[in-house]
Amino acid sequence: MICLISKLKQAGSKKCFLAKYRTQVFLVGVLLATPLNVWGEETSTLKKKLLATDSAKPPVKRESLSFNCPPLKKGTSILSNFKPIANVDPEYFKKRQCTDPDNQHAGKGILVGDFHIENNVWNGHRSFWDWRQCIEIEAQADGTYRPSWNYDWGDEDSLKTGFPDWTEKSFPRVVFGVSMELNHRKKPFPDTEYFEKKCNRTGLPALLKEVPRFEIDFSFSSTKTTRRKGHIHKDGKEVEITGDERNATFLSLIYPSCTETIKPVNERILILLVWTEKGPERTPTGHPPDASFTDSLGREFDVYIKKKFADNTYLAMVPKEDIQSGTYIFNDFLNFLKTKEYAELGINEYSDDWCLSNIMFGTELWWGEGSFSINKLDILRKY
Repeated sequence: MICLISKLKQAGSKKCFLAKYRTQVFLVGVLLATPLNVWGEETSTLKKKLLATDSAKPPVKRESLSFNCPPLKKGTSILSNFKPIANVDPEYFKKRQCTDPDNQHAGKGILVGDFHIENNVWNGHRSFWDWRQCIEIEAQADGTYRPSWNYDWGDEDSLKTGFPDWTEKSFPRVVFGVSMELNHRKKPFPDTEYFEKKCNRTGLPALLKEVPRFEIDFSFSSTKTTRRKGHIHKDGKEVEITGDERNATFLSLIYPSCTETIKPVNERILILLVWTEKGPERTPTGHPPDASFTDSLGREFDVYIKKKFADNTYLAMVPKEDIQSGTYIFNDFLNFLKTKEYAELGINEYSDDWCLSNIMFGTELWWGEGSFSINKLDILRKY
């Protein structure tokens, strides 16, 4: 406290702390916890002054999805594509974009067809490795592009002191629809035609009670080197392995509403993951499955939840057998949210008015060196 007072005096005003929100919060906490009259005034009086000063501040600006895409005419079918977008901002069409320790948020991503491709690194600063990760697109004979990424996140233990070996580094991804996080970081969106017609392109965001049938055909291939090392636990022993630790998964962010003003990240009502492939050890939670589920094609999935994660918002479904090529009827997983089995999990109660903002596909990366190529990602909407 003495140090704080000294700094305030050096700043030329004994009350300059009143203009600093974070300092206000700190001081209010101190005053509430300590009956001492450290400022020469009654605690209740100073508390009122602090609150009055804070109430005079302009409200925090919040972002919103702002709209929902209405359903199209019954019988309409639209297939996604990876064709070039006319007049796109060149900054969003750099065909190879890389991140590294100097700037883990480098690059604006790649806009192509109905998709936005992102490196999406957030924990690079927790690694002491000279890591790198790159997204890119490659032209195909039919005039479309196919996305891929490569990465080197070092060994499993290439982490700064204090960070556990299950620290996830990134989720390079292909976004179909909109993302509150993406819109929050990228505004203004660079391509007017894309922004104005994204309902035509993806049909998202949309209310769950109005979403079309999403049939997703996908296939991918991957490589890994043997230069990076990690370990797994087997038969009570720690066994060294080489390669990498990643999954392949679809991921959707679901919000309480498509139109209400909400925070860009923290007010998701559900994070829905549907894995297609597991790594050598990682599961969504580290504990046994909480439920099971069988999709309309007869495939069995383990269901995992994280009750303490972001206010009961995490649900992951993992196939019993890896699927590198196949079809998901995405509505199967959305419809699970309406079931008794979902209700019994004890996470956020389902509502038809929830908003599906996107369907993403990518890889959660923990460690290792390798590459991942999307050979096919066709999303067919049927109304």
